[in-house]
Amino acid sequence: FYRKTLGIVGLGLIGRAVAQRARAFGMKVLYTQRTRLDPAAEQALGVQWRPLDDLLAASDFVSLHHRFQEGPEGNDKQIGAHELARMKPTAYLINTARGRLVDDDALVAALQNGQIAGAGLDVFRYEPLPPDHPFFALAGPRLILTPHVAGAPMIEAWQTIAEELVELLQETDR
Repeated sequence: FYRKTLGIVGLGLIGRAVAQRARAFGMKVLYTQRTRLDPAAEQALGVQWRPLDDLLAASDFVSLHHRFQEGPEGNDKQIGAHELARMKPTAYLINTARGRLVDDDALVAALQNGQIAGAGLDVFRYEPLPPDHPFFALAGPRLILTPHVAGAPMIEAWQTIAEELVELLQETDR
């Protein structure tokens, strides 16, 4: 990890915690999100903003930490064939955010043809994964699958989940 570049998509609470840990390993940290931080905040966090395509091309590791949004302006399958093609062949994609952010078929193809070095997935489009899902055939050193536990030790992650649940319930009652 030392002196590698980490690209973070979504610099919220968890993205910032990841950035802090990455800097401890001497990593350069790039980020992208809908609203760019002001320069003072970027400097304080030790991060540099890049458009998504540039972040993908420059990063050794791309870690997803943003929310899923439905609809025509949403981000379903935001990381697809185009985005994976922008990544270095030595790069790794890490998704601990939402499974629907990644196009499963495009990721399978990218892993099969060596377009990227590997991926780590903690979330999936369908949970649990169907037994015949192609990820299982690729699981191993180049594709690490975990059962949606990445945020479990973080109190802040559970707080966010609780707040979002309350918001959803309030919206449903209206």
